[in-house]
Amino acid sequence: MGFLIIKSLKKDILSPYLLFYLINQKIVKQQIEEKTFVQATLSTIGDRLKEVILPIPKSKELQEKIIKDIQNIIEVRRELRLNLSNYMEE
Repeated sequence: MGFLIIKSLKKDILSPYLLFYLINQKIVKQQIEEKTFVQATLSTIGDRLKEVILPIPKSKELQEKIIKDIQNIIEVRRELRLNLSNYMEE
């Protein structure tokens, strides 16, 4: 089993938070599922992932709202995980 790392190399063009949101959309997950199959090799999966179309909102305001919301959710989750970890150590 292997892993592919998907990241935004040009953060000024595509925020990592927006990318995270988009990758988790049902339509994108379906595309990824269609492009991959059990016997595929990582190199061919990587090539086929370039064919996935991301539904990037045209509205900059909506993009900024999504980025802010996802960033906040990730931060809250991080804090909760840290608090739980500290609690478990007591």
